[in-house]
Amino acid sequence: MLLAFALLMPLLLGVLPGGSRLARGDGELASWIQQLDADRFASRQRAMEYVASYGAAAVEPLLAAVDEQRPELVRRAIDVLVGLVQSGDPAAQAAAERGLDQLSARPQPLVARSAHWGRARLGRIQQRRVIRTLEASGGKVLATSTWGDEAQVSYVILGKSWQGDDSILAELRWLPELEALGLQGKQFTDASVQRLRSLPNLRLVQLYGTGVTDVGEALLKQRMPQARIDRRAGALLGIQGSRNSQGCQVEYVRPNTAASRAAIVPGDVITRFDGRAVDTFEALTALIARRRPGTRARLEILREGATFEVEVVMGQIDVEEFP
Repeated sequence: MLLAFALLMPLLLGVLPGGSRLARGDGELASWIQQLDADRFASRQRAMEYVASYGAAAVEPLLAAVDEQRPELVRRAIDVLVGLVQSGDPAAQAAAERGLDQLSARPQPLVARSAHWGRARLGRIQQRRVIRTLEASGGKVLATSTWGDEAQVSYVILGKSWQGDDSILAELRWLPELEALGLQGKQFTDASVQRLRSLPNLRLVQLYGTGVTDVGEALLKQRMPQARIDRRAGALLGIQGSRNSQGCQVEYVRPNTAASRAAIVPGDVITRFDGRAVDTFEALTALIARRRPGTRARLEILREGATFEVEVVMGQIDVEEFP
């Protein structure tokens, strides 16, 4: 099967084995489709090559020709569609995906089952490709488990190490188990998040120091109501805390952060942030989320019954450190 795909790929670009270009006027498309289940293997293979060379134009005629009584034609038609999805031609990709979906919904068991298997095979191929692309460009891919030799990717982080562009976001649909996505950097904008789609299991989107505005955040919430959108301007104080009757009690201070440089210690209670009352860790986090790295803030601290103020210079949050 993999050999068949390898042989198909040059044809999807209109190139015959040996490097010669396909003459698209040679024969009618319908005639080539009918030869997909010819008696001779060489004839079937050549028919696949020519049908694939038509790109998006081949899809509707292929769907019309698929017949439960011709299992070899069914199999090869689906192989052509799977190959077209990988062709790099956006029109062919979209048409072939729609075609596979339509065949999967057919009432004929053989056709629907074969299309479903083709879809599953395509998903595995595309998932491996997307993971390779992410890792090659500095993305962080976390998998919760594996099924056979396939990773179940649950978390993707495109942080400071990311060297690619935002076009990869459209490809994340090939990671169906994705539960969390972390983005950092001004290259991610409202236009970027519009690329995200078909991620039914996504539960968290982290937007740290991005160019996404209120408009982009609202769009994400509309498209993915099941996901929590954690959007922050990029500042980091560097504590973990809990609720206290008098404010936010500091439980932990991360080394080399704004909090540690300001000599904040566990047990301190933060009661105000730039004059605004703080009653929970979540409330403090929400206030910090609006700040950019390098900005200054005054904290009112309660320590052992005494109240005092400290000034902090906000650090920068790193999405790669907050999985």
